[in-house]
Amino acid sequence: RIDSWIAVHQDNTATLYVGKVELGQGNTTGLMQIAGEELDLGMDQMRVAPFETNISPDQGSTVASNSIREGGVQLRQAAAGARHALLQMAATKWNVPIDDLRVSRGVVSSGAQSATYGELIGGKRFDVTFTGTAPLKKPADYKLVGTRVPRVDIPAKAANAYVHVQNVRVPGMWHGRVVRPRGQGALGPVPVVLEVDESSVADIPNVRVVRKGNFVGVVAPDEWQAVKAAEKLRVRWQIGKTLPGDDKLFDFMKASKTGDAAVVDLGNIESGLAQAAHVVSAAYRGPYQMHAPFAPNCAIADVKSDSAEIICCSQIPYAVRNLIGKVTGLKPDQVKVRRYEGAGTFGHSAYDDV
Repeated sequence: RIDSWIAVHQDNTATLYVGKVELGQGNTTGLMQIAGEELDLGMDQMRVAPFETNISPDQGSTVASNSIREGGVQLRQAAAGARHALLQMAATKWNVPIDDLRVSRGVVSSGAQSATYGELIGGKRFDVTFTGTAPLKKPADYKLVGTRVPRVDIPAKAANAYVHVQNVRVPGMWHGRVVRPRGQGALGPVPVVLEVDESSVADIPNVRVVRKGNFVGVVAPDEWQAVKAAEKLRVRWQIGKTLPGDDKLFDFMKASKTGDAAVVDLGNIESGLAQAAHVVSAAYRGPYQMHAPFAPNCAIADVKSDSAEIICCSQIPYAVRNLIGKVTGLKPDQVKVRRYEGAGTFGHSAYDDV
């Protein structure tokens, strides 16, 4: 349904429901431009609803720069479908051909007659099937797409008023911290827990130690209590193989098993070198590149016997919903995932792990 993507309000504004999430790359602004272009609405007349499973459409994962390339196509078609439905309403209302209608900033006009989107449908459902066949604007007629518009998320971030997942609080929540071994030994093979000395944190009020296999964590009603307990808890680890150190890093990388694949294989290296006037040989090393977060990630979980609410910054919220269902034994529609932006990242982060 078109209603899965767009809601038009009586004040002639619209709420967009999109399945691609904001990771700091500004795709929310770009998607608003795409929808606003097809709807003939200004940026100030639109908002994007916070992502929530069972309300926001499932557009898969937000990865590999696919928000505009894939998500934008679907949103554009939905917006075009909404615009066409609104024009049909006006054409029927005034008994005029739909081709005689003009739209500017959500105001439909035909001669001396005019009506806003809000007056045509404000607060009501379209009840129109999303077919993806509605007429699309020609790029030559674009007024919003391709122009420079301010990022919609930057003002609140610059004013320190933007709500990241780390800022979210729910009633009665406890704070947790994962306890890990220090140094390079924490990476690579999973460290084995040999002993946990809970008495080492006995002087910190209300702290509980959580252990499941080789997972160790602490929880407390106060965040600083959890921070202190995670630092103070004495755990004896069996550490596996550590990283090689900076001086042997490149030897370690070259010796590691990798998933190599030839994308293109043309010609013959040996014969090419044999015919060359000059041959230069050299070895080059680049620094290690890691898909990693720029700051710690977090998530909030409120799990009951018949429902679960997860607040996180995942790139794949619907997949998280299904995974939480498997972990808790709940049905997917009993799990609600609310999405807030978190720490920035280069590539995949720790969003889903937390």
